[in-house]
Amino acid sequence: MSDQTWQRLTRSWSGHRCSALAKLARTILDAQDRLREGLVEVTDRTLRLLNRSSVERQFAAELVKRLPLPAVGENLIAAARGLQVTGIVVCVAESRRLTECACFTDVVRVEGQAKVKSLITAGMADWAGLGTLDAR
Repeated sequence: MSDQTWQRLTRSWSGHRCSALAKLARTILDAQDRLREGLVEVTDRTLRLLNRSSVERQFAAELVKRLPLPAVGENLIAAARGLQVTGIVVCVAESRRLTECACFTDVVRVEGQAKVKSLITAGMADWAGLGTLDAR
C-alpha cells in the first residue's frame, strides 16, 4: 500500500468505514461459499439426470465441497482477507478497541479467534514481503 493510500485511509477512519470494509469482505467470502454450493447443486442435478444413485450423488457432493476452487476463488478469498486485515490494522493504529473494530469482530464471530491470529500473522508476513518488492 502506498503512503498516500495509507494516509487517505487513516485520515478519515471511522467505525462506519470499518463496518463497510467488514461487510465488503464478508460479502466476498459468502459469495465464495455460494459458488461452492452452486457447484454442488449442478453436480447433483447432473447426476440425477444420469440416473445415478443417492450414494453416488452424496459422494460427488462431498468431493465437490472439498475440491479447491479455481484461482479466481482463491484470489477473491485473498482479497477479502486483505480487507479484514487492513481494517484490523487501521483500527489498532488508530487506538480503537478491538471489540469496536467491525473487521475484527466479524472474523471472531464467524470464524473464531484462531482464524484472527492466523490472518494477522499471514497478513504481516505478506506486507513485509511487499516491502521487499518495492525495494527492487
